[in-house]
Amino acid sequence: LSVAKMLRELCDAIDCRVAIHEVDVASSPFDSALIEHFDGFIIPGSVASAYDKATYPWTSHLEATIRRLHARGRPMLGICYGHQIISQALGGPV
Repeated sequence: LSVAKMLRELCDAIDCRVAIHEVDVASSPFDSALIEHFDGFIIPGSVASAYDKATYPWTSHLEATIRRLHARGRPMLGICYGHQIISQALGGPV
């Protein structure tokens, strides 16, 4: 069950309208030009490790995107891997 699907089901259950757009950053980098089109960003869990950029080279692009989101004051929620990569991207400990 994906995070997006769980959020859709939760929002449906409480009659909350939300549009969720999923991006698979491992196969296609997020287009930073789209940052202003979204109210917030959720970075969920992953099989990747925040420490292993050699195995998961897309994490470098994700970290750069996180820094751009932070610089623009865009809200982010990290879940498991998501909070680790946000912390690492912003210079915090993991």
